[in-house]
Amino acid sequence: MEQLNNLRALFCVAMLLYASKSDWLTRRVSNNVWIYSGSFAICLLILDMFLEGDPWTNWAIVFVSSILFYNAFIDEYDLEAKYLQAWKGAQILAGILFIAFIHFSDIDSLSENSLRAVDLFSVSLLIILMYIWYYFGPTIGGADVKAIMTLALLTPFSPSINPDLITAFDSRGFPFPFVVFMNSLLVYLAIPLTLFILNIIRRDISSPYLQMFVGVRMPISEARDSFVWPLERIINGKKILTAYVTRGEPEDKIWDSLEEAGVDKPWVSLKVPYIIPLTIGLIFSILIGDLFTTFLVAPLQNLF
Repeated sequence: MEQLNNLRALFCVAMLLYASKSDWLTRRVSNNVWIYSGSFAICLLILDMFLEGDPWTNWAIVFVSSILFYNAFIDEYDLEAKYLQAWKGAQILAGILFIAFIHFSDIDSLSENSLRAVDLFSVSLLIILMYIWYYFGPTIGGADVKAIMTLALLTPFSPSINPDLITAFDSRGFPFPFVVFMNSLLVYLAIPLTLFILNIIRRDISSPYLQMFVGVRMPISEARDSFVWPLERIINGKKILTAYVTRGEPEDKIWDSLEEAGVDKPWVSLKVPYIIPLTIGLIFSILIGDLFTTFLVAPLQNLF
């Protein structure tokens, strides 16, 4: 199934490149991108399991992942009564099958079948984590969450485009969707350092310096038409600089007050869509491997 895994990975790259362009230009990505891609991913999984002769427990967890995925797009308030009952029934069945998978699947052993089950289980686990992150975690857009969910379905198994990938362990690495997610976090963490270097090159250096890690200076006329948050405010006639994004006050009002105070080039924070680091993280994962564990987790472990 190596060719199928490689096909999945390449399709996922193409999907995320398209979504990144759309999100960067408009800060919107059509749900159709995720629905069609996720449905295609589920069809590929079904084909894969038919060819591999997977046990019923693997079929069960794929059904669970599918219900979790479509749950992000189905509006129960718009469903007719007969369809709503069917959907509720599917959700209940998914819950039962999830418990059955945990009970009957031999995921504790190191056999090839059990490792495949772990990979399939990781899809459901990552989708659940995305729901938790969206509702309870730091700010993240709905498109970002749906992108990660779709990626998990598209790339449940590690591709073999580069057979010498860096892995977290000698025998094998983390499930591929988690490798991509962790690598995307590493890319996202690199953004502040990139901004700091950019500001030094542009000689936009000013105290308290922390804002150099989270933003850039931009003319107000350009900022008004860009996807940015203002990092400066006029409060009681004084210019106040913050190194974090604050919400609530209309941005047009903030730009107007800065302009009236004679601030031509305020500090702003770029609204970088998470889909972009996710795309870069996927490419790194395909071509290089688990960079997050290798360059961040492992060095920290060596300190203790």
